[in-house]
This record gives sequence, C-alpha cells and structure tokens, in this order.
Amino acid sequence: AFRRREIVGNLGNTVLRHFVLYLDYKRQRIVLEKGEDFSREYPVDRSGLMIILSEKGEAEIYFVSSSTPGEESGFKQGDLIQAVDGKDMRAWGGVLGVRQVLQGIPGTCLTITIVREGKPIDLPLKLRDLHWSY
Repeated sequence: AFRRREIVGNLGNTVLRHFVLYLDYKRQRIVLEKGEDFSREYPVDRSGLMIILSEKGEAEIYFVSSSTPGEESGFKQGDLIQAVDGKDMRAWGGVLGVRQVLQGIPGTCLTITIVREGKPIDLPLKLRDLHWSY
C-alpha cells in the first residue's frame, strides 16, 4: 500500500514471506523457492496509512499513500493517533494493534482520533481494498 517511485522494484516481506530465500555467495546469485506458505493469503492494509512508533513512543502517521482512504479522509504525515473508535490506541495493542485494525474487512467504518498541531481531531475512515497501478 505504500507505493513510491523511488522504491519500485524493492522486495520486502509482502513478497518474500511466500518463499525460501537462498543466498549463493560463491556464484553471486539469489535463489527463491516456493515456501510452505506460498499460496497463503496474508492480511493487507486497507487504509493507505503507514504508521510507525515515534521516538516518543506514539503511533505516528509516517506516510499517506495517494488515492487511498487515508488521503481522502485528510490524514497527514506527522499526525499522532490517539484512539480508534473512542478506544485509546494502547488498548488496541499500540502500533501493531492499530495496524491490524486497518487490515479489517473492506467497508468497515472507523473514527480515528489524531492529534495535529496539539489539537485532537476525529477523522472518519472507511477501509477498502487497494489496487495499484504503476
């Protein structure tokens, strides 16, 4: 969900978790074989928000993908998440718990309370499947 032209072509967990990776240093090659979970479907983000744990231990919006529910709802880089549906983000399990909530069923409507410039703001967010074209 976090597409950027600068990182197109990078392989990460989303792709590699389906494979067993071998690094053949002698021949200077990488070998990928289908792993046990090759056909397994994993939960995916449906918000377009990349959330990190800030240096102060807060859930911070690090990146908002364009043309996603997050952008359409008005989220901005640097917003701090305080609550989801009125429940403190720590009660959801912190950043990891909030990320799981954002992988919910398409069509789920959430109210995310953020802090921007010291002021709390409630933003509505409706999850949906994200489809990318590059």
